[in-house]
Amino acid sequence: MSSTELLYRLALLFLPGVGPVLGRRLISYVGSVEKIFALKHSALSQIPGVGEQLARKIVNSKAIERAQKELRFIKNNDINVVFYLDEDYPKTLRQIDTAPLMLFVKGKCDFSSFERIISVVGTRSPSAYGKTICSSLIKDLVIYEPVIVSGLAYGIDSEAHSVALDNGLRTVAVLGHGLDMIYPASNRQLAEKIISNNGCLITEYPSYSRVDKTMFVRRNRVIAALSLATVIVESSIEGGAMITARYAANYGRIVAAFPGRITDTSFTGCNLLIKTKIAHLIENGEDLAQLLNWQKEVKQQKIPFSEISLTNEEKEVVDILRQFTKIHIDQLAIKLNKTVSAVLVIMFNLEMNGIIEQLPGNFYALKKV
Repeated sequence: MSSTELLYRLALLFLPGVGPVLGRRLISYVGSVEKIFALKHSALSQIPGVGEQLARKIVNSKAIERAQKELRFIKNNDINVVFYLDEDYPKTLRQIDTAPLMLFVKGKCDFSSFERIISVVGTRSPSAYGKTICSSLIKDLVIYEPVIVSGLAYGIDSEAHSVALDNGLRTVAVLGHGLDMIYPASNRQLAEKIISNNGCLITEYPSYSRVDKTMFVRRNRVIAALSLATVIVESSIEGGAMITARYAANYGRIVAAFPGRITDTSFTGCNLLIKTKIAHLIENGEDLAQLLNWQKEVKQQKIPFSEISLTNEEKEVVDILRQFTKIHIDQLAIKLNKTVSAVLVIMFNLEMNGIIEQLPGNFYALKKV
């Protein structure tokens, strides 16, 4: 990618009133990021979702100037950037409509090589019991070699990262701020250890972004979307981990939680998730592995398509896909007589097994062998 192309991609992040959804719409309407900045006010205002007022703000913005500053920061701090149109953008994250336009990455994060990714989250003030089950969970999963994702926050997040590192697993920290800082500051050493052990820090936020609580909430959707499953180790009803759990459920991911005593307020969130059937009750890592259909013998090669054991629902999807070059998720849901969310769960498993592939515009097709 040329510096000019990167500059315009960065500038897109600094356009006022333009988030991930509108950003994609602008690109699809004009054909490229650079062309957005060449549009006059009159043409820009005609794009759905823009209008007169926002068009005026975009035209008069100093996005290019701010992007130049960010470009210098990236180069000076050895930061990689991944745009949502790039091949190495995480496939699981691309599946959600509000996926970040760009990820800033510090460290090694080749998501195309990560086959087993789980998120482990929970309270910032864990009990001794919560820390124990978090540690046991990850140690149980070592044989499956998963990548552990969390948010580098106090408590369960830090515990998850630390236990993963202690047991030779790669771990990814999703930040709710730019890479010019580490929050909490006490986790700076942990962050450096993650990077030095073939893990990475990722964020959707440019450097020196003004930090507020909403950024950490939005960060949670990335944690949920990246992963095959999200595990809530310990959380009250008001805990931020509950937001991550709901994101994961809405994205068709597996949600699991450890139960706690009914008198223990730090587990009321976990118990509620289980009670309302948002989360599966698990007692150890093996329970989670069974939910994900993981085998203890990690395959070095992908199983040939014809040899993969499919569920009846998966076979039905494959039979339909054989009839089409590609099919939209909405059309597939109609043919299966299921909700889109239910179909996405099936498609996610098939994609992870290398049977199907997602195409632009929420279309799916059988993967060519």
